[in-house]
Amino acid sequence: MKKEKRLSIILTVIQQNQFNKKQQIVDYMAKHFGVYYSLTTISRDLQELETVSYTHLRAHETRH
Repeated sequence: MKKEKRLSIILTVIQQNQFNKKQQIVDYMAKHFGVYYSLTTISRDLQELETVSYTHLRAHETRH
């Protein structure tokens, strides 16, 4: 699975579920998508999503 697709899925999974641990995301991905990602990969993806979200939010705020 390409990184962009994985990030999109992780974001959707987080938005639709009440996960508060990375292991829950790993388990969900394995169960529902049949792919296993390490905690390290999920951590990096979450960090990237957080950076992208923050940058997007800041860009949106400066336009208004």
